[in-house]
Amino acid sequence: MSVARPLEPDTGWNLPHRDEIEAVVRVVLYGDVFDFAVTRDEIHRYLELPVPPERVDRAIEIAARMGLVRIEGDLVSLAGRPRLAAAREAGRERTERTWRWARRYARLVWTLPFVSMIAVSGSLAAGSTDGDGDIDYFVVTAPGRLWLTRGMIVVLCRVARLLGHVLCPNYLVTTEALTLDGGNLYAAREMAQLVVLHGRHTMDGLRASNRWCECFLPNAHPLTRSVEDRRGPLGSALRACGEWLLSSRLGDALERWERSRKVGAFTRQLTHAGGEAVFGPDVCKGHDHGHAHRVLSEYELRLERFGLSGPLPEDTRQAPHAFGEGAGHVSNAARRSVPAGTPPVWQTMLRRDAAG
Repeated sequence: MSVARPLEPDTGWNLPHRDEIEAVVRVVLYGDVFDFAVTRDEIHRYLELPVPPERVDRAIEIAARMGLVRIEGDLVSLAGRPRLAAAREAGRERTERTWRWARRYARLVWTLPFVSMIAVSGSLAAGSTDGDGDIDYFVVTAPGRLWLTRGMIVVLCRVARLLGHVLCPNYLVTTEALTLDGGNLYAAREMAQLVVLHGRHTMDGLRASNRWCECFLPNAHPLTRSVEDRRGPLGSALRACGEWLLSSRLGDALERWERSRKVGAFTRQLTHAGGEAVFGPDVCKGHDHGHAHRVLSEYELRLERFGLSGPLPEDTRQAPHAFGEGAGHVSNAARRSVPAGTPPVWQTMLRRDAAG
């Protein structure tokens, strides 16, 4: 087990490259909002700088020596939060068990008419499970059949609940609404965390329509778990029959009726004015509890405690410094001369190390 330790005389913090260490701490702080230790691969994936993994590993080691983070095997958490790594390790078996059920139910959804893509989202996609073991799905449907398709998925959800599983298809869009609401780190993380199980072609279109995510997470490539587009003879036959029957005026009428019924009911149930929930012909986003706002607020509080409030400078996102030969070696005199803009909580650590 590796623990944070003081900086050694010849392995100090290379101050010109503090943007990479800072970016590492940001990812760890975001995970801390969810009481969640992160892996080295996840730190690289969700880093706000386009840097290779070996430089991320170097930044993690320096952050640990500064006493900012704690390393236990492949897991990284804040230095004062040792239980997070143990909790994630203990939950791995439960998470894998939930994944097995998530894939089984996804295969059933994939056989339904008008489904173009299905992905796992939420905590399971992030590598954990909620206390109640919910399985969140993001679903893309054919245009004009979103609400009808959602109704069929809800029937499956009710059957799953009888078996002790909670399925939450809480975000559906059509292929005409692949550009998702963005503009903040939370939305970019939710998009990047999607694990697509079925619908490779639509997955490519979804990513192409949301290039804005790369401004926040330049290293985040699509997550997949063996994307499977085949349905098998029985599944293909059932889907073809359903689409033939419902690609008609009957289907149009059922779609209008279901949309009117559910949009009206959901609107009356809204508890947060100006929240994240969106309902319309091409989108059903049932996030009505201000979750994104709460997450970003908690994240901002943690950033402030570390003197890291606000986004990384734009120039560091576009042209980050590299760890060159000899990086990490800085004299005591350089340590004592802490540059302007260094986070306050780090200034104390650097001066303390220089004094020692």
